[in-house]
Amino acid sequence: MERAAEGRFSAIWRYGHAPFAVIPNCAPHALSGAESGLFSRTMIRPIFTELALFLAPFVAYAIYLVATRAGLFDPASWPWQRVGWLTLCAFVLMIGSFIGFAHFSGDAPHSEYVPAHMENGKFVPGHMK
Repeated sequence: MERAAEGRFSAIWRYGHAPFAVIPNCAPHALSGAESGLFSRTMIRPIFTELALFLAPFVAYAIYLVATRAGLFDPASWPWQRVGWLTLCAFVLMIGSFIGFAHFSGDAPHSEYVPAHMENGKFVPGHMK
């Protein structure tokens, strides 16, 4: 019993969380720290790109309002119909960027995935070959 508890606490010390078997109904990726989920290093750039593309029509319209001195914070300058068109433009930009990311990023077609494995006692992450 003492040995099992020691193993569990050493895992908490080593990984910053309890082993997966100890925490029921929790996905393993949810416990892996800052490198997983929404803010992983591989996802932060596409997320910010999509956010910037979504906000671009609204920022452009705000710049237009400032340039024409029409009142940036005046509710009459932001009618629902115009906000709807800005939102539609934002979604079109986002969908276009999704298609662009899917088409121009990633590995070459027919490339082979080499899963993560151990070589000479060292961890080799998965990669495309």
